[in-house]
Amino acid sequence: MAPATTVEAAFELFTRPRRHQRTDAELALLALAERSLVPHGAEQLAVWSWGAGPIVLLVHGWEGRGSQFHAFVPPLLERGCRAVAMDAPAHGDSSGTATSIPHIAAAVLTVAGAIGEIAALIGHSGGSAASVYAFTRGLTVSTSAHLAGPCSFERGVERFCSAVGLANADRVEFRRRVEDFIGMQLCDTDLAKLSLPGHPALLLHDPTDREVPFTEAELLAAAWPTAALTPIEGVGHRRIMQSGTAIDRTVQSIGDDVATATAP
Repeated sequence: MAPATTVEAAFELFTRPRRHQRTDAELALLALAERSLVPHGAEQLAVWSWGAGPIVLLVHGWEGRGSQFHAFVPPLLERGCRAVAMDAPAHGDSSGTATSIPHIAAAVLTVAGAIGEIAALIGHSGGSAASVYAFTRGLTVSTSAHLAGPCSFERGVERFCSAVGLANADRVEFRRRVEDFIGMQLCDTDLAKLSLPGHPALLLHDPTDREVPFTEAELLAAAWPTAALTPIEGVGHRRIMQSGTAIDRTVQSIGDDVATATAP
């Protein structure tokens, strides 16, 4: 990550995600999707849907897009689920230029209100954290799975400041700018201190993850009595989305819990 020598430069880098090109596999999957736009304040959120049955909402991470779940969709359809992927604000085909994890949580709630009852949710990285925030704000599901998700937005801010080389003297002002942007204090963003949901949850994380430390998953698991943490070695932070082991364990867990929850 390039150094940010000023608070303004760091703030722009932190709040304005880059949009990356989709792979051929992603484009092939989107060609089979039903696409819709969901109003979200002044913005429009792109939503993609495949299949029929209990809804599984897919929430991508920072600088990602919903189509990154392309390897998850076919096995979810085989389990009789409807897969719905969203592009977060300022990501993918959704509008907007600046966003944050709390803003994405609000977008998750908007999409949930538009598509109907959600049976399950799968979140990756920042999308995992945003989804857990959404749970604490009223979103209900029967089960969820979280891949390489952080437990604290505040610690994410500190890791970002270190990564871009922001001087210690500027970090107080940077934190203030971020708090003004998200409309809450950073100390209130620790998921382990919030009222976590009671549904079964699967946490998958690589102990050698260089972007979101494994300790984040351990802290979340310790605070979430109905969550189970499973380490997956050697998949890193982003490659976990293409890991056959991660996909199989996620779809099996989600599918089994959804089947139990929807059984007559």
